[in-house]
This record gives sequence, structure tokens and C-alpha cells, in this order.
Amino acid sequence: MTTSEAPTWDLMVILSGAPFGDESISTAIRYVETVSGLGGRVLVWGCGFSTWLTQDGYRIRNRVTP
Repeated sequence: MTTSEAPTWDLMVILSGAPFGDESISTAIRYVETVSGLGGRVLVWGCGFSTWLTQDGYRIRNRVTP
């Protein structure tokens, strides 16, 4: 993305570290729900242990056993 291009999202959330370490994950989820509920575009980027959230969500949604 160059400086003249607008981002394709209204909110970008970057999650890093352990998802169970503090309240940051539940706060991020509230931000995502609020912005997307108002019609905004949200990009969530996970790094480190936070990627477990998306992996577990995929398994639960698709009923895949590890």
C-alpha cells in the first residue's frame, strides 16, 4: 500500500502473545463486533499464541478433531 492508497479496512486489530494472559482478547472482540455491527470493515491479524484462537475457531466451526 502506498501513501496515496486508502486501507481496505476501517479497523485493524493486531493480536500477539498468549490469548489467555489478560483481557485484551475480549476487548478486541468487542471492538470487532462494534465496528462490524456498524458496517465497518475489520482486519484481524494474529501472531504467536494468538493464532490458536483462529485454529480453534476453525476446528469448532467445521467440527474437526485435532
